Amino acid sequence: MNADPSSSSREHRHGHRARGNCRGPGPLHAMKTILIVDDYEIVRLYHSMFLSQKGFRCIPASDGKEALSLLRQQHVDLVLLDLAMPNESGQEVIRHIRGIPELVNLPILAILAEANRGEAAHSSDARHVRFLLKPVLPDMLLVQIRDLLGLDTPTSLSA
Repeated sequence: MNADPSSSSREHRHGHRARGNCRGPGPLHAMKTILIVDDYEIVRLYHSMFLSQKGFRCIPASDGKEALSLLRQQHVDLVLLDLAMPNESGQEVIRHIRGIPELVNLPILAILAEANRGEAAHSSDARHVRFLLKPVLPDMLLVQIRDLLGLDTPTSLSA
C-alpha cells in the first residue's frame, strides 16, 4: 500500500491541506473557520477540500474528544458534525459543546443517515443546529453553511 511513493506524498499533501492551511480560490468570507468532525478520514478530506475551494478555513477532527480539544484551542465559526461516530455520538458532542458557555450559540450542521432521522427530532437546540441527510449534496452543504453563518447565498445555489 505504501509502495507507491507518489501515493504517500499525495496523502501528505492532502493531510497537510486538511489540517487547516487550506485557502481556496473561492469567495472570501473573512476566512470563516469550519471544524469538520467525522470518523472517516476520506469524508474529512472531501469536505475540507470542497469547502476550502469555496474560501473557508477547515480544521479536521476524527472524533468528539479531538473536536472539543480543538474548540478550546482555536476560534471556530461553525461545526460540521457526523452524528454517527464510535465512542461518542454526535448528540453527545453537541451536549458537550453547549456546556461550554462561550460556545452556546456556535452553529452546528449535523449530518445523519436516514436511519438516524429521529435524532434530529429530539434536538432541543433548533436555532443553532441544522441537520442534513446523507448523502450530502455539495450545493446543499454550501447553502446550509452559508445560511448558518449569515452569509449571502448566491442565487445560483438557492434554487
